[in-house]
Amino acid sequence: MRSVLCFPKGFTVAATEPTHPPTPVWVPLAPAAERVSLCERTLRRAMANGELTGYRFGKALRVKVTELDAWAESKAMPNARTTGTGRRR
Repeated sequence: MRSVLCFPKGFTVAATEPTHPPTPVWVPLAPAAERVSLCERTLRRAMANGELTGYRFGKALRVKVTELDAWAESKAMPNARTTGTGRRR
């Protein structure tokens, strides 16, 4: 015997959204630099200054995506229109 699903009139079944691959936790420097639109040298400099943490896995140097995003957000400049006296010289 076959089971049949009965739904109320006008009821629609939504299709499930396709699953996306999870965001990687660790990324190599090249994709990390591309993610924040900077060059690898800038990221290496940030690591040398202690602003960004680098993790070495064998010979591979990687950064945590969450730390990279937080570091990039910390570099945001305040809006020029909301700071200062409002006068231009």
